[in-house]
Amino acid sequence: MLESPSLAAALGRRGHELVRHRSWSRVVEGLVAHYKEAIASRALRRSEAETPAA
Repeated sequence: MLESPSLAAALGRRGHELVRHRSWSRVVEGLVAHYKEAIASRALRRSEAETPAA
């Protein structure tokens, strides 16, 4: 995340923790969105499979 030593030094420990926290927050938000979409599409496929063909 903070590849640049000068950037890491400028931000200090607290800044580094904030950047890491924000990055992990984005990762978690992405995972939650992915699983919500997967659950919704699975429910849709399941309901389509249960509906008799006309």
